[in-house]
Amino acid sequence: MTRWLPLLLALLLLSPAAYADDEGDDEFETGWIGLRVGAWFQPTFNMDVQVTGRALGGLTNLVGTEFDVERDLGVEENPRSTALIDFDESAVLELNPFVETRWVSVYGWLVTPFEYRGETQLTRTLNFAGQSFSASTTVDSKFRQAFFGTDVTINIFNNRFFRISPLVGARALLVDWEIRDSLSGLKADTTDIKGALRLGDFQVLPYPELGVAVHAGYRDYVDVRLLIAGSYVDYFGFEGGSYRVEASVTAYPIPWVGIQLGARYLEFDFSSQSNNSRNGAFDFDLEYLGANLSLIVRL
Repeated sequence: MTRWLPLLLALLLLSPAAYADDEGDDEFETGWIGLRVGAWFQPTFNMDVQVTGRALGGLTNLVGTEFDVERDLGVEENPRSTALIDFDESAVLELNPFVETRWVSVYGWLVTPFEYRGETQLTRTLNFAGQSFSASTTVDSKFRQAFFGTDVTINIFNNRFFRISPLVGARALLVDWEIRDSLSGLKADTTDIKGALRLGDFQVLPYPELGVAVHAGYRDYVDVRLLIAGSYVDYFGFEGGSYRVEASVTAYPIPWVGIQLGARYLEFDFSSQSNNSRNGAFDFDLEYLGANLSLIVRL
């Protein structure tokens, strides 16, 4: 027994140090507070829309024409940011503050206001938000929007190599759409629609989301993410749904700074459920698709 005593003493002395080293090697940080600042590059804009409303002077005119904004109004796909930062009509500023813990994470989301514009000579008569624009009329159009919201994820599995997180989100689409006769100045816009919520000139369309986010990689340095979420709403006379897919790859050259490259697809299908003499109505199918590049700072 005495011949094993030196070996046992050596093991007892070395085992705490070995345990600490293993613990340090296996430790994966899951608690952060930070901000992602990104540029959403030239999101494509596809929309079929029909908007009715009250004509100027209080006369009722609920007739609306369904049309494609690119084909019928000549709307171009280069977005113009109306925020303080304008990326030369090529990208839109977005901000994403976040708090992450091992089990629960919270993400804010703001896409600053941006717009698409068009100018064309109409080839057919269009009725929009209570006004009629005749064929051969030259019109200018402006489709302005913004987004904001919050996602909460429950991280049911979260380690260095893999994370799966069901999410619940509360989001809003803000729209301010306008068509103007460039000669007479006759204008129709979505302020003629009496929606449930307004913010300045914006119609606010809130919607909840349910989805899941999956992360994989050697996440100390590279994190690959896929997020899928959707919604359905039926409130205040509005009905419809949304669909969101996001994919990204984030590299962390140092633990507190990341560079993210990703892509986002958004789809909306909303409509009013009632057309009456006091309120306008709308029906639109709307899609956005674009890549984004972001800088992440976290502590």
